[in-house]
Amino acid sequence: MKQGEAFRSPAELLAHLLRDQAEVMAQIVRDATRRVNEVEDRLLANRIGSSRSQLGTLQRVLVRLQRLLAPELAALISEQNNRTLFLLTVVTVLALPFNVVGGSSA
Repeated sequence: MKQGEAFRSPAELLAHLLRDQAEVMAQIVRDATRRVNEVEDRLLANRIGSSRSQLGTLQRVLVRLQRLLAPELAALISEQNNRTLFLLTVVTVLALPFNVVGGSSA
């Protein structure tokens, strides 16, 4: 965030912070992908000697990234489940009067 940068609302500030966070995460993924490709190239060229320690470092970076993203993924799934449950509740509430009327005449 730049010094003196003004935001019109808290939502705009939050969006800005989330964009910054996304850029950092994307850079981590790009760096890890580049490093994995380098190790893979060395492996294919049978020059794997020094790559073992790099693989360990990459594994730790990717595990940290996975731990950062896991709660976000869980939140997205939870949000989708909540929307589905809300929709089912609305349908049930709307259909209930028809069931009561239809059920009492039988």
